[in-house]
Amino acid sequence: MGTRDGTLAARDVQPAFEGTIASACALGISLADFLEMARLARTSDPRAARFLAAWEALDASEQQARGAADAVCRQIGLNPTELLSAAARAAISVSKCVVEMETALALPSVVAQTIRMALTPKGTADRKMIFQHTGFLPTPRGSQTFIGITQNAQANTTAQRVAMPKPEETIRRLAEQFNKSRGMPLTPATALPMAEGSPSLPGATPGCDEHAYFETDGDEDDDGR
Repeated sequence: MGTRDGTLAARDVQPAFEGTIASACALGISLADFLEMARLARTSDPRAARFLAAWEALDASEQQARGAADAVCRQIGLNPTELLSAAARAAISVSKCVVEMETALALPSVVAQTIRMALTPKGTADRKMIFQHTGFLPTPRGSQTFIGITQNAQANTTAQRVAMPKPEETIRRLAEQFNKSRGMPLTPATALPMAEGSPSLPGATPGCDEHAYFETDGDEDDDGR
């Protein structure tokens, strides 16, 4: 199938001098670059596979006509923008894999060079980086990313609410633990001072003044001093 003046001649593929793919290629990538990205997407996107099947059916001269890729998309009912997007995603994915592999290969050499620099008098930054990586120095909180999960926070707070004991019960329990640790009997004379008009505390001694004291362990002498 021949061409005339650089345009497509037949095969139901009309020349398209303007189009989405043609405009994208004019922005900095060549048609060959676009086709290579489309081939990367062939196995993961059926649209790229359809386009390449129709493209490869053209003669080499027909493929050189400006806008031929957009014309092929129209012929097979394919959105050129969707094809560009699929090709770009595949290229980005492959590029990331290449970068990761190159990084993995170079990482031992980079670490070795960092250690050599850290051992020099001017390797302060390298030493700090190594110390932070190993946990010898703390990492500043400003360089970390914290993700707070607040979903159902109110519900969780309500479900975990616990009733606090009464102050009188807490005081009595502390007094009993104190007497027990001193080897003293658990007598009712373990009340603490109470404000006037307040209810009697458990363990308070009736008839005592407002200041009640813990029992001692017998350190005073025989006459009570």
